Order: sequence, then C-alpha cells, then structure tokens
Amino acid sequence: VLRRIDELGRIVIPKELRKKLKIREGDFLDIFVEDNNIILQKYSALKDIEAVLNSLIVSLGKSYSLKMIVVDSANVIASNFNSFKNEMLITDELTSYINKCETTLLNKNVGLKICDGVTYEANVLIKPITVYGDLYGALLIFFEYELPKDKMEAINLAYNFIVDYIEA
Repeated sequence: VLRRIDELGRIVIPKELRKKLKIREGDFLDIFVEDNNIILQKYSALKDIEAVLNSLIVSLGKSYSLKMIVVDSANVIASNFNSFKNEMLITDELTSYINKCETTLLNKNVGLKICDGVTYEANVLIKPITVYGDLYGALLIFFEYELPKDKMEAINLAYNFIVDYIEA
C-alpha cells in the first residue's frame, strides 16, 4: 500500500490493516528504524512483561490446577496450557467481551471462540485488565465446575499482581 506523507509528517494507516491488526484510535504504536525501514508495531504493555506473566500463571496453574491465559487487545501473551500459544490472534468475539471492561462469566454452552480455530469447551471467566481507566487486555480462566473460594482468591491475587506490576 502506497501512502503520501502530509505536511505535518503524518500518514494514514489503511482501515483494512488497522482492522486486521486490531489497532484502534488511541492505541500506542512503537516506531523504530531497522536497516533502512521504518517499522510501526502495536505497543503492548503486557507483551513487555510476558516472562513475568508466564511465570505467574504457570505457578498458579500448578498450585491451584487453574487453566489460564493472558491476552492483550489482539494476541495471546501468556498461557499455562497447550491449547493456546503465545502470539495467537484472538477473535473479535473475545475482543468484544474484553472491551466491555467488566468481569464476565460465560457458560461452556456459549462456545466462545478464543482464537481462530480454537474453541475451548469449558466455562470461562474473563477479567479485563484495566489500569487508571485504560484497558490493557484480560485474564481468562477456564474451568469445569464452580470455582471454590481458594481458587477465586488465587485468581484475584494474580489479577491484582498484574495491575500493580503495570502501575509500577
């Protein structure tokens, strides 16, 4: 796609590309030079702490038998089970639940499609990650039966840890 730079040095990113990459108004882009190329890359604060998130949810998965993933506005960032791999693109359906900015519990009968080609048959708790009113992504927890109090406490601990880590 060929674009002209205006007098202020701006370019318009085509709507098709913004939609495909889930770039919305207000999103941050990293801009850097690689060789002779200007690279625009969608910024994700969660991607910056991917190693920490992986350690957190893998530990909770082992300790509490919880299946969890962390997603930003477009991709899986961390996962503690094999159905989801990092960098998998999430569906528009999941994005719409996250964009509501409210914790949502979906019954496994809903059949929420998480990533293209991957529907996980379980109940899912979606906890959007917001810091100072800005939406960063979500923590998703998959489970078969009702979540007991100790597991809910672990989930809330993980959520609060992520929010505190971003705030710091």
